Amino acid sequence: MFVGVLSFLRSDATLAMIARAAQGAAMGIGAVLVIWQTSPIDQGFYFAFISFGILLQLCDFGLSYASLQSASHLLATSRIAALPALAALALRINAVVTGLAAVVVAVLGWWVFARTPGDAVVAWTAPWLVFVVGVAANHLAAPYIFLVEGGVSVTRAWRFRLIQEVLSGGALLVVLTAGLGLWSLVAYYWTRCLLTVVWMRWGPLLRVDAGSEPFTLRRWRTELWPFQWRVGLSAISSYLVFQAFGPVLFALRGPAEAGRFSLSLSMMNAIVMVTTAWPISQAAHFGILLGRRQGRDLSLRWTRLLMQSTAFAAFGSLVTIVAFIVLRRWAPDAMGRFAGPTTTGLLIASAIAHHVIACIAVVLRSERRDPLLVLGIVAGVVTLALMTLAAVSGELTWIALAYLLCTAATLPVAYSIYRRFALRQRDAWSTVG
Repeated sequence: MFVGVLSFLRSDATLAMIARAAQGAAMGIGAVLVIWQTSPIDQGFYFAFISFGILLQLCDFGLSYASLQSASHLLATSRIAALPALAALALRINAVVTGLAAVVVAVLGWWVFARTPGDAVVAWTAPWLVFVVGVAANHLAAPYIFLVEGGVSVTRAWRFRLIQEVLSGGALLVVLTAGLGLWSLVAYYWTRCLLTVVWMRWGPLLRVDAGSEPFTLRRWRTELWPFQWRVGLSAISSYLVFQAFGPVLFALRGPAEAGRFSLSLSMMNAIVMVTTAWPISQAAHFGILLGRRQGRDLSLRWTRLLMQSTAFAAFGSLVTIVAFIVLRRWAPDAMGRFAGPTTTGLLIASAIAHHVIACIAVVLRSERRDPLLVLGIVAGVVTLALMTLAAVSGELTWIALAYLLCTAATLPVAYSIYRRFALRQRDAWSTVG
């Protein structure tokens, strides 16, 4: 165990964890500032903005992650000359779908926010429009960063993400401290956008030249799309599980109630975001090991990853629950902006199950397939449906309980799918041997 911890501290996972920790810290401190600097109504709008922003970023339908896996396979099979052409094609496709998605999300958000009761007065129109444009502009370069991670350097990609998280998080906190509320999210995404522009100009070059191997639209349809659409559907199912309920509760019970639940849910999401950076940072390595038919090394590396990172996730969840209970006694008024302790505890407990599923998903996707797709879609739809039913007929605690039960129910199914994957790979190793 000690050797494994030392290895982790020297690995790419270190940068990934620090980057996600920086993002989680910024969002966590931002949540505290939202409590101190805004009203409960503003809080509801704040988290609804975040949910809609994440929805917009789903528009590439798995293109960025599929590009990462394809880049790692190109690297493993000595066909890296095709990477610049793949980057050019991915950026063009992403630009088209991002523009269309920005219009759809802008209209959808406008419709939800315009239904807010008249006594909930919030100046949301201008920040909403600038926010949507900023999210879209930032997302235009998403495939580029993933391609650098998969085909150039995992370390360089995560080093940039760390810089991006620190500076954009700083912008968020400065604007929140100034009392500008929703404009803080505008500053967050526009800072990320400007940093990406600078990095693409002076960072790793992925430009098509005379020595580049072509990567046509037809090749994308045959090599990326069969895996990409599965990742895209999986991302949508994840959105249903992690983010979709905030706007739904906003529409059903108003911004104040949605803000309380979303603030507690954001604590769980922060834990998941930080802890799953560890397994996610290994995606490119898993793809390379599988591409080189080093399946036994892949299995051993994944098992260590699962045990060590899940222990870390459980510890983080326990610390968070204890801290929440202590702070609720010391600052009851501020902590009253969260959902109750039972509701929050149920949500945080769900983070451990989410982490295990993320570990399983990363190794399964190293084949450029997504065996968890059907499970994810069913779980997402059922979870959202049961939570919506609970929101109509019960308290927030019942909503959180429905969430935890749905999440825990996916664990045995996901692990059985992994076992079939492991047995199939073992048979393949025997054949190769």
